[in-house]
Amino acid sequence: MKVSEKYHDLNKKQIKKYVLIKKEKFIRFFGYVMFFNFFLLIIIDNANSRIIQMKSSYITLKINDIGKKKVFSGLKSPDCIPRFPSPNEVYINGVEQNSISSEYNLNLTENEIKLYWNTNVTTCNCLFAECKDIVEIDFSHFDTTQVTTMFGMFYECFSLISLNLSSLDTSLVTNLDLMFVRSSSLKYLILPNFNTSKLTTMYHMFEGCTSLISLDLSNFDTSLVTNMESIFLDCSSLISLDLSNFDTSHVTNMEFIFLDCSSLISLDLSNFDTSHVTNMDGMFANCISLKKLNISKFNTSNVTSMRGLFQNCLSLKHLDLSNFNTSEVINMEYMFFCCESLELLNITNLDTSQVTNMESMFER
Repeated sequence: MKVSEKYHDLNKKQIKKYVLIKKEKFIRFFGYVMFFNFFLLIIIDNANSRIIQMKSSYITLKINDIGKKKVFSGLKSPDCIPRFPSPNEVYINGVEQNSISSEYNLNLTENEIKLYWNTNVTTCNCLFAECKDIVEIDFSHFDTTQVTTMFGMFYECFSLISLNLSSLDTSLVTNLDLMFVRSSSLKYLILPNFNTSKLTTMYHMFEGCTSLISLDLSNFDTSLVTNMESIFLDCSSLISLDLSNFDTSHVTNMEFIFLDCSSLISLDLSNFDTSHVTNMDGMFANCISLKKLNISKFNTSNVTSMRGLFQNCLSLKHLDLSNFNTSEVINMEYMFFCCESLELLNITNLDTSQVTNMESMFER
C-alpha cells in the first residue's frame, strides 16, 4: 500500500472517531439541557401552584347599610403586635380597589367585600377589631395553617350575629386572648373543629358576649392553658355551660371567670383541677341565677385571694366548702356578700389564720 493511501485511511479513522466524540458530547449536552428544562418546569409548576394556593387565601365580608365603613382593623394598640398583614388586594362587589385602606366607601346594595392575601398569614391579631358594621364573615377560603396568635381578632364586632369558624386551622395557635370581647350581638358561635392543643392563654376570650345563648367547648384542649381570667365575664345570656372536658391542671388565674354570668342556673366544676390556682377573686360574683354549684373537689391550697368569690350569688341555697384549704388566703373581703338565699353554708374547716381582710364577708 502506498504511503498516501495509509494517510488517507488514517484520516478517515480520525474523522470517524472525531465525529463519534462530537456525537457523544452532543447527546450528553442535550441530556443536560433536557434535565435542566425538566427541573425548571418542576420549579415553575411548584411556584405556580404556590401562587395559586396563596391567591386562593381570601376572606369574604358582608357589611350592613352603605357609606364609609371600616372593613379591617385600624387599631393601633401596642397589644396588637405582631399585627396582621394588610391584604394585598381588595374587591368591593367584584371591583378591585386602587389602594389598600382600612376604610372604604360602599354605595351598592350587595356590600360584599373580598380581602386577598398573597403571603402566608402568621398572625390574626385584632384582624377585625372595632369593625362595628360587619354582619357576616366567610373564612372557608382563608389559610390559617401558619397562624400562631388570634389576639382580639373579633374585638367589639358589635353587628356580628353568628360566626362559623369550622374551617379555621388553629393547630399552631397559642393565644386566643380577648378574641370575641364585646361582640355583643353574637348569638351563635360554631367552633367544632377548633384545635387548641397549643393554646396557653385565653383570658377574656368571650367577655361581653351578652347575646350568646349556648356555647359548645367540648372539643377544647386546655391542657397547656395557664390563664383563664374573665373568660366568660358578662356572658349574661348563657343558661348552661358544659366544661366537663376542661383540663385546668396548669391554670394559675381564675379571677372573674364567671363574673356577671347572670343567667347561669347550675355549674358542675367537679372535674376542675385548681391545685395551681392562686387567684379566685370574684370567680362566681353576680351569678344571680345560680342555684347549684359543685366545687367539692376544689384544691385551694395555693389560693391567696378569695375576694368576692360568691358575692351576689342571690339564688344559691347550699354551699359546702368543708374541703377548702384556706391556709394561704389573705383576703376574704365580700366573699359571701349578698348571698341572701343561703340556707346551708359549711365552712367548718375554713382557716383564717393568714387573712388580713374580712370586710363585709357575710354582709347581706
